[in-house]
Amino acid sequence: MIISKQPTINYFIPCPIVRSIIMTEKIPQHMHCQICGKAITASDTETMCSDECKQRYQKLTKRRKVWVYIMYALIFVMIAVLFLAPYLGK
Repeated sequence: MIISKQPTINYFIPCPIVRSIIMTEKIPQHMHCQICGKAITASDTETMCSDECKQRYQKLTKRRKVWVYIMYALIFVMIAVLFLAPYLGK
């Protein structure tokens, strides 16, 4: 969905509460895609703008899981070396 360009406010409003009230009236409710940042309509189910972004998110999630497993394995190895080091030096 393309969001039409809203007119900008050319004057400064010092009160943040009043400024937020004015700005919420001018900007329609929307969210941003988690991957590319495009503005999408606010809905409870969709958090990404396209199937391409969904696939990129799944790849990213899978890659993060692999790195977490690698880090856990490295921590385990380091702890094992610390406990076994006194016995290996003899």
